[in-house]
Amino acid sequence: MNWIDAHSHIPLDIPDAAAWWAELGIDAAMNICVAHDDLGKLVEQRAWYRALAKFEPEKWAWATSFSLEGFGSAGWVQQAISQIRRDCEAGRGHATGCKVWKNVGMELRDPVSGAFVFVDDERFAPVFEWLQMAGRPLLMHIAEPIQAWRPLNPRDPHYAYFSNTKKWHWHGRPEVPSHERLIASRDAIIARYPKLPVIGLHFGSQEHDLKAVGERLARWPNYHIDTAARFGDLIVHAEHDREALIAFFDLWQDRILWGVDFAVTHPISLYSEEERAKLRAAMSYQFGLERAFFETDQEMTILGRTVRGLNLRRDVLQKVVRGNARRMYWR
Repeated sequence: MNWIDAHSHIPLDIPDAAAWWAELGIDAAMNICVAHDDLGKLVEQRAWYRALAKFEPEKWAWATSFSLEGFGSAGWVQQAISQIRRDCEAGRGHATGCKVWKNVGMELRDPVSGAFVFVDDERFAPVFEWLQMAGRPLLMHIAEPIQAWRPLNPRDPHYAYFSNTKKWHWHGRPEVPSHERLIASRDAIIARYPKLPVIGLHFGSQEHDLKAVGERLARWPNYHIDTAARFGDLIVHAEHDREALIAFFDLWQDRILWGVDFAVTHPISLYSEEERAKLRAAMSYQFGLERAFFETDQEMTILGRTVRGLNLRRDVLQKVVRGNARRMYWR
């Protein structure tokens, strides 16, 4: 069974690179725009991902996003909706969803008061209302992992990231929003728009707490999650209580989308042969680990933890690594 990567940021723009997925055992991928320049300017990302989806729509889907430049000014919301509508109604190669990123709540400030602006701010309401009306999923990454608010701990799966990315490590900063406030703002949107499909990216930023994730999935039928960039957290859960993690996937098999979160900053054609080889090897290694973890019960040591793979039932695995993404994003 070939898998579908429901969370990626890779503009594979040369034939050899596009064949990587098939060689790995991945036959389709969802590219997700981020309204931040770390992965290329938004206008560039939209062009890259649209071109792939237009070229091979069965293999590539993509989610657009919207710029926060000029937020709060007259005409901002109309401009944002106009851009989203153009992407989602572009015909062949159209966007199948829209993402809102953690800079809403963790970076965006009110242009007058200077206060943090959260995703449940009424100024975003027309955007979400349009997406609900159009039936386009809203992909939400609204908070960092809980470790961002805690002291650095080498045993945490996000230790390396926060050690090297001080901007998002908020421990000891009383002036910034709490993890709870950010999650509450996200929850408010899920509840406010019951007909809007919402995907809580990265286990809904509650990767440390399966119970909390499950409570939200039970409460809101329009809520889904993906696994992207949270493999380390799954390893922690498997070490603590493997059977509980298997039961979680069994229970929510229709609402979980598998993804890796592979990311590059510019089209593959601009990388050297050596850089491409390294990227390809890294992708192959990560996918191999994740495939073994979900498909088998073999013992593996990852992040200093020795665990057994989940060996998910075939019907559950098919939904999580393929069927749910196809249903949500290829429309």
